Amino acid sequence: MQITIDKTQIEKIAAIIILLVAFFIVPYRIICLGFMPTDDANRHVAFSVTDKNWADVLEIEPSLSADHNAGWHYVLKKIHKYFGLNKEALLITVMISLFLIFNITGSLLSPNIASWTIVLLLMFIFNRVIVVRLLIGRPFVVSSVVTLILFKLWFIESKKPISIGCKYLVSIIFITLAVWLHGTWYTFLLLPIALLLAGKIKKSLELSFIVLLSTVIGAYLTGEFEQFLHFHYAATLNIFTEKIYNWQLVTEFAEGNIYTAWLFPTSIIIILLIYSKKLCLNELSKDPLFIMILLCWMLSIKVARFWIDWGIIALMFWLSYKISLLIEDMQSVKKNYLRWTLFLFTVFSFVIIIPNSSWNNQNERKSFSVDFTKPQFAEYKPLDGGIIYNDSMTHFYYQYYADPEGKYKYVLGFEPAIMPQADRKTFREIIYSLFHYSSYKPWVDKLTEKDRIFAYNDISPYYPQLDWIKAGTHLWIGKIKNNKHEK
Repeated sequence: MQITIDKTQIEKIAAIIILLVAFFIVPYRIICLGFMPTDDANRHVAFSVTDKNWADVLEIEPSLSADHNAGWHYVLKKIHKYFGLNKEALLITVMISLFLIFNITGSLLSPNIASWTIVLLLMFIFNRVIVVRLLIGRPFVVSSVVTLILFKLWFIESKKPISIGCKYLVSIIFITLAVWLHGTWYTFLLLPIALLLAGKIKKSLELSFIVLLSTVIGAYLTGEFEQFLHFHYAATLNIFTEKIYNWQLVTEFAEGNIYTAWLFPTSIIIILLIYSKKLCLNELSKDPLFIMILLCWMLSIKVARFWIDWGIIALMFWLSYKISLLIEDMQSVKKNYLRWTLFLFTVFSFVIIIPNSSWNNQNERKSFSVDFTKPQFAEYKPLDGGIIYNDSMTHFYYQYYADPEGKYKYVLGFEPAIMPQADRKTFREIIYSLFHYSSYKPWVDKLTEKDRIFAYNDISPYYPQLDWIKAGTHLWIGKIKNNKHEK
């Protein structure tokens, strides 16, 4: 049997190869410029190169000690074991791989490969946050990839619709994968809500059932079914019911963030589509993808993460379709050499513009962590079984990555909501008082010879009963005096 490949297929394959190279070069160049993730990717990698559980790493409420990213850590542990990657190589592999997977998925699901690259450039210019988040090596990117697939299956009217059984099966497989790897299953319910608001009631009910079924399967695969579901319920409840000020929350959970930069390019594209008779305004009220954008935008006023993790993804996919309509309408682009010129120019601009010196954040890593192997810091390392009373999550992310095998715990890890109640109260008081020295007293009072305090500011003059050393720009370490480090 002879297999024939027409010219169009060859061009598409060539375009995909070019994009693969570009989507590899961009994160690679950014990493070479000195960029590394600042938050959860550090603890995911550190957790995956050891055999510990979270109760071994953190002072944590026992009922919230389940691993809510069980699948992600399982995958990372396997990669670490079978490929022999150290933590630095594993972190870089994760960063580049997730960036590649997301953008190749977006390119292949878009009606025009070039339109996706144009969208990425627009996002970088008007809302850089999405490019940054795609590079920080966190498993939410997996959920973003799955979301793109669900948009294609449920939100876009295809000329060649797939069978309902196939659509169900693909959706269940990918949502289950996202739940197992990432965990935040409840956010997938945004999709059926958008379908419902667009008047797609049957699709909304079907997708709601699929999300719930996939959540049950994904939770079962973690091996901690009840604990997994309880974690997401209890931790989320703690975050949003705790009586604290908005500015005490991490940026992702804070309210009042009204993102408007995206309105400018989107408005121009809508005007161009109306002018070229490719769009009627009343169509937008029935477009579930556009409604998803508006829904996440409005919800982000209460919780920023609705926009930066979901709304932007919906916007990018919607724009890729609308930009492809404009490209098709350009008579000159129908000429092959001009179409390739546009594509190559877009890819070249993407590779040149996005990586720049502003990505370097190595000084931050040095400001919040310490190398205990250096002689001047050796005796300030916590002893086996000790606790680091740290007042910043950044201390935890960087220090845990620097010393994943350390036989001590952190009082504050990746989320204050899972801290023991007494320590959480002390931490909230520290933040509320803007790191005033007096708010550290509960931790100082219960400090043992094994423990250490990691302070963001210099509070050493107010606690002379402790030995202090400045280990970084934002790291002062305190310990009980006359405590000799024991090996």
